[in-house]
Amino acid sequence: MRGAPLIRRWLLRQSAGVRVTIAFALLTCAVWGLGVALGSHERVFLSWKTEIYVETKDAPLTCNRGRTVLRRVFFEVGRSYSPIYGFNGFCGAILTDRGFYKLPEDGDWLMAWGDARRAVLWDALEEGCWYEVRIRGWGKRLVPGDRPVAPIRQTISSVLDNLGCGETPRL
Repeated sequence: MRGAPLIRRWLLRQSAGVRVTIAFALLTCAVWGLGVALGSHERVFLSWKTEIYVETKDAPLTCNRGRTVLRRVFFEVGRSYSPIYGFNGFCGAILTDRGFYKLPEDGDWLMAWGDARRAVLWDALEEGCWYEVRIRGWGKRLVPGDRPVAPIRQTISSVLDNLGCGETPRL
C-alpha cells in the first residue's frame, strides 16, 4: 500500500479548511451510501422469483399516496380510480392464486434499483394468465391457496416471463 502514505502526506500539507472540507465530503458520501444500502435492503435480502396466476387486477394504473415530501412535490398525489375492494389499501392490489400482492407506487425513487414502473407492470399483468415474477417484501412467502393477509407487505417488482394465458390454475 504505497498510496496510503502519499495520500497522508498530501493531506498533511493542505490547510485545515481543505482537510475539513474533504472530511465533510467523505462523511456525506458515507451517510448517503448507508441510506441507499438500508433503503434497498428489501431488494437485496428479501426478494425471490415465483410463478403466479393473476385472478383479479384491482389496482389503479397510477397511484401515489404521497408518503414523502419528495413524492408530494414531484408527483401528483392520487390514483386513476379507487380499488373495488377497500381492504386492498389506497393503491389496490393484484389478486393471485397465492394471495394479494401490491404494485410499486408511482415516483418510487428506488425504481432504478430493479423495480419496473407501475404502469409497465399494470400493462404486463393480464387476468387469467400465468407469470414468473420477482417479489420483494416482508412476511412469509405466499403459497397457492393462502388466505389474504393485511396489510399487504409484498410487492411485484418485475415480470420476468409470461407463461401462458387461458389455462386453469395449477395447484
